[in-house]
Amino acid sequence: MSEKKKRPRLRHFLLCVVELVLLVGPLLGVLIANKDRYFTTVAETVKLSIGGSICVVFMVLLIFGKLRVPGSMFFITFVFVMSWLLGPLLEDLMLLSGVAMASKAVDLVLVAPRIRALREQITIGKTADATTKQVEEVLQKYLGRV
Repeated sequence: MSEKKKRPRLRHFLLCVVELVLLVGPLLGVLIANKDRYFTTVAETVKLSIGGSICVVFMVLLIFGKLRVPGSMFFITFVFVMSWLLGPLLEDLMLLSGVAMASKAVDLVLVAPRIRALREQITIGKTADATTKQVEEVLQKYLGRV
């Protein structure tokens, strides 16, 4: 059995990390390139750091499928808070959203299909293990030790 077949969970985790880096990396590149504009005061730096951290947490939850669609009040409050925290970035919203759109397109084409295939492989492996265990129990019950 090849090394790829032996560790689907590790490959799945690594692909999720690649997906996160692919989504966050280009945005960080734009922020670093324009750092003189965005990080002029300590208060702005703290607000951007908090807002960026919240965004990264939500991205991680979305990637691992742990985030459900929130209610409308939560969504509106979230948009308000993020707009306040990331206020200096709103001037460059077209640039940032374009970079995010391009990186998500690359993710959808290159990484997401592999993650989906690995999830299916992991599920099939779990099902096969459970079936094997059940068959062994039945054989042991009727034939003795197998």
